[in-house]
Amino acid sequence: MLLGPAEKHVRTLAGSRRFRWALLIAQVLIYAVIAYLSLRFEFHAKFQQRPILLVLGLLATAFALHIASLRLILRESDHSAMTRHVLLAGVLFRLILLPSYPIQEVDIYRYLWDGAVVASGHNPYRFSPKQVLESPQADDTTLELQALAELRDREPSCQEVLARIHFGELITVYPPVSQGVFGLASLLVPARASLYRHLLTMKVVLTSFDLGILWLVILILRRVQRHPGWAILYGWSPLVLKEFANSGHLDSIAVFLTTAAILALISGLAAPRAKSQVKWLLSSSIFLGLGVGAKLYPIVLVPVLTLWVWQTVGRRASAGYGAIVLITTAVALAPMILTEPAPTSAIRIPVETNDGMGSGVSIHESSETAGSGLATFLSRWEINDFIFMVVVENLRPDTDDANAETATRNHWFVILPQTFRVTASEQLSTLLQRPVPEATFLTARALTLFLFMVIVSALLVWAMRQNDPQYWLRIAFLTLAWFWALAPTLNPWYWTWVLPLVPFSGRRTWMAVSLLVLAYYLRFWTLYHPADSAVPNLGYRGEDFFHFVIVPVEHLLWLAALSIESLSFRSVSVVTEADSAGAV
Repeated sequence: MLLGPAEKHVRTLAGSRRFRWALLIAQVLIYAVIAYLSLRFEFHAKFQQRPILLVLGLLATAFALHIASLRLILRESDHSAMTRHVLLAGVLFRLILLPSYPIQEVDIYRYLWDGAVVASGHNPYRFSPKQVLESPQADDTTLELQALAELRDREPSCQEVLARIHFGELITVYPPVSQGVFGLASLLVPARASLYRHLLTMKVVLTSFDLGILWLVILILRRVQRHPGWAILYGWSPLVLKEFANSGHLDSIAVFLTTAAILALISGLAAPRAKSQVKWLLSSSIFLGLGVGAKLYPIVLVPVLTLWVWQTVGRRASAGYGAIVLITTAVALAPMILTEPAPTSAIRIPVETNDGMGSGVSIHESSETAGSGLATFLSRWEINDFIFMVVVENLRPDTDDANAETATRNHWFVILPQTFRVTASEQLSTLLQRPVPEATFLTARALTLFLFMVIVSALLVWAMRQNDPQYWLRIAFLTLAWFWALAPTLNPWYWTWVLPLVPFSGRRTWMAVSLLVLAYYLRFWTLYHPADSAVPNLGYRGEDFFHFVIVPVEHLLWLAALSIESLSFRSVSVVTEADSAGAV
């Protein structure tokens, strides 16, 4: 029997919905398997037995499935039903991963100790975990350090947490707003609870912010009349699920506050009454300031959002908006900035390592104070970067001494001659009064920051000609994306900073970055299987194979794809046919 057009349409929709549910079930199974495999990543598990490649394969499969799900859901015109579908599936995925052990990450142990310190009423910026771990409860210690040593011995889990902290020689780098969340999580756990219960509670708190981000993304999409299915790019992202529900990274706090600031700004600029507009803009500025107080990166959005207010409302309102952001930021960061770290005879400063843990740095002795954690991160930390690596390696001279702390070699992407690099690095070292490695790092940082400012300035000049919030959202996305791309530290969870705004990116390539950044975890495979990771013709083996082969491929793929896509399309619209289908 021949079917009419209406009947064919109904059957097509039914088949599409069955396929959508099949994709959902497949993703549930993948995350269940990952949760099971996390047992083999428990802190004391043997490195060589950790199935890193299998987990990465599962995450890559989940990425393909969540993109396929996005394409199907965007065809649905019932926006309310799709909102519920996206939210419920997002909650389900997170519930599966929450009980799992962090896969190849240890940052959460620092959060647990900081939280215990804050909950007990002490300042986390005074002493390093190593100082506390090694301090006796004796009369010759300061009262503060003695109190922390008592906390260490009073709570059974604290000593184990202290022993698991990576780079415990350094005082915490996490800003006060995040410290408040850590303290709250610590207060939620009963006294003498197990370490696993502390771990799970911290992940629940941080994942609550993550789910809040998903809801805020849906609200933003609704405000600008976009299909709610776009929220899948954040809510179902394997990167987000791995880094928050599994690994428990604190970035969810700052991303939540920054996304809340953007939503409040959109609401304020669209408010019909002046009183409502002031309320929303005030809320937005406070949220943004608190976001900087949770993790410093949202500071790059201050000029973008301030100029957005200026372009829409006027100069006076933008001046007030920017001022409140800066005041809130100053108040939020004051405990960190004003605290004088306790002196110590020597601490160990991070540089590059192959220790098999969750960082890309190692340590060497230096006579500084214990408060050099943030300064160290800003002046020496480098991992998973490409653009910055090319710049800095073209400033550093080669060294042949295998025992030198800063030994370098002439890598395939170095084009400047050795004589130039020797002369330039010596002059930079003299000018900055820093050793050559640090002087060249700071110079490369200045050059990449200058390039970032040029990019953002061009974006803002273009945006000031627009009067559509979706274009401003795209500028906010590109600001964060290029800030990430030009930085020296490109941990994969840092890409979650931009994911709430990916629906407004205008380029498909940006979606793929969420998959490519997971190549970071291949570093651990190269550490655990150095004999299998080698490029004989180039001389790279073990971790060098990761830094100078895998990382360039990771970044060159998305840079090349973005270039091709940009050349193929002169103008980009962030709105698709799916966004205008059905009622919002």
